[in-house]
Amino acid sequence: MSREAKSNFVLFIIVICLALIAWYQPGLKKIELHYLTPLTANEIHTIVIERETLGSIKLSKQNNNWFLQEPYQLPANIQRINTITALADKRSYTQFEVNDSDLSRYQLDKPAVSVWLNHHQFVLGKTDPIKKQRYAMNLDDNQTTGKNTVHLINGVIFYQLRSAVDSFISPALLPPQAAI
Repeated sequence: MSREAKSNFVLFIIVICLALIAWYQPGLKKIELHYLTPLTANEIHTIVIERETLGSIKLSKQNNNWFLQEPYQLPANIQRINTITALADKRSYTQFEVNDSDLSRYQLDKPAVSVWLNHHQFVLGKTDPIKKQRYAMNLDDNQTTGKNTVHLINGVIFYQLRSAVDSFISPALLPPQAAI
């Protein structure tokens, strides 16, 4: 075997080794995604939002259409509903356990917003000062496990849940089946 053939063979073996390292990625952990709830957006048929100082809002799904039930009985804004039901699919970026006495530190003992998706209750606390994410708790999971597990989620939904009641009313002037 000539010298060039030997060096080409060595280079070929090196390329194969590097390709195997890139393919199998040794030393890298698989990322396990955590979610705030096991629910999916399609499984939700009732939503209750309790907002400190702003009153409660109740929404329900009837024949695949969403309606505001309280404080008014009107068709609901589907974009707002989609945002709220997306809470079920919210990724939890960080989870940690706290004592009952520490809940006030995260404003989860007296939350500004409580949300029920079907019969699952969630509370949203204050914003994490470093990551700018919102503290949240799934109270049903906490009752099941006996632990206070706090989640950090994307907090944009908080402001939409605290918006005026009229933002939950459908902006359509006529019902979808109306003909002009």
